[in-house]
Amino acid sequence: MAQKNILIVSNDDTTVARLKSPLTLAGYTVDTVDDGKSALERIRHQSPAAIASELRLPEMDGLELCWVVRNQADLRHIPFLILSSSDDKEIELNCYRSGADALLIKPVSAREFLIRLEVLVSRIQAGRQNGSPNSIAFDGQLGEFLLLELIQWLHNNNKSGRLWLSKMYERGSILFDDGKIVMARLGDLEGESAIYQMFGWRAGKFEFEVGQGFETSNIKKSTIEILLECSKRMDEQQFYQADSVRL
Repeated sequence: MAQKNILIVSNDDTTVARLKSPLTLAGYTVDTVDDGKSALERIRHQSPAAIASELRLPEMDGLELCWVVRNQADLRHIPFLILSSSDDKEIELNCYRSGADALLIKPVSAREFLIRLEVLVSRIQAGRQNGSPNSIAFDGQLGEFLLLELIQWLHNNNKSGRLWLSKMYERGSILFDDGKIVMARLGDLEGESAIYQMFGWRAGKFEFEVGQGFETSNIKKSTIEILLECSKRMDEQQFYQADSVRL
């Protein structure tokens, strides 16, 4: 994989111009195509470090392109970002279903795009340094990786193992089986309640321990439903923070 090669799939010249210059300055080489079928051919021949695709495209849209990439073993590890003019929740749900790592709303902030991109690419590189993509183990700081992104990445890549989360004297865990959340615990909290409590942590550490778990499931919702609920809570937090600043 070309570690610094980014593929942008867009027929929107404004979006391409907005992203291409900052990416080049950050040391990336940028390829562009304007439709989904051409993008798929390029991906199969080059296997870029990451893909950013418009939601709406001729021939093959961004969600279909992402779904095809996620269903090919030699490509499924590539970070995939969807660019959309709409923040409709149904679109967000479909992005999670297709396996996208992030949904960015246009006009896309170049700074936000670069931060998301660096996080996703560095996660792949860390995994490769610790083993094959199917048996990786990694750790880091919660200030650098959001729990939402960690869950989404583990889900998209069908990982099995335990995600440990620590903050001061608190320590919780989320158990994954083939990318699905099957158990979560934080002190006396169990299931989804434990996840939503840890979702609010903005400091602390995480580590992913590879391996099969044999605990009884305490999760009632699907992993996608949990992701959507976390996303909703993030939106609410950002709204309240922005509202308090205005006051």
